[in-house]
Amino acid sequence: MSVMSKLAFLAAAALFAACSANIKEGESFFLTEGLAPKKQKLRIANLQRKLDTVKAEQFKINEEVDRLSRELAIAQIELIQHRVRTFELDIADHRSDPYYLMKKMPYGPANLFFQERELLHELVRTGPSPSAFEAQVVLDQILRMITLLSDR
Repeated sequence: MSVMSKLAFLAAAALFAACSANIKEGESFFLTEGLAPKKQKLRIANLQRKLDTVKAEQFKINEEVDRLSRELAIAQIELIQHRVRTFELDIADHRSDPYYLMKKMPYGPANLFFQERELLHELVRTGPSPSAFEAQVVLDQILRMITLLSDR
């Protein structure tokens, strides 16, 4: 389950809990039979206030989910960029040793940064626009590196 779906699930659970906490056992949520018009109006006003409160909470939760999603995407991209830079520097330092590359890439360059490429692809496909663009840049950088290493 992705972070987005977990956060969406938590938001839905919070909304459900907020709605159901105010219903008493055996109380009919929709039926107001037997209530006087004045009490019905009070009940409607009360329910409208509760609905407005829950909608405001839902809006805040959705904003928080969006903010956390953006922060998560940025943090993931930065970590991958750091790993790629470290790998590039490491390869540059050991350029003269052909066995070093074989030790660093036992399965060949095609499998290099495989999980990171999958994550970047997912961010490009579903992420917020600035993060998707940055993810595409890092993904292109990894693919260029793989191409160069495959040509060796």
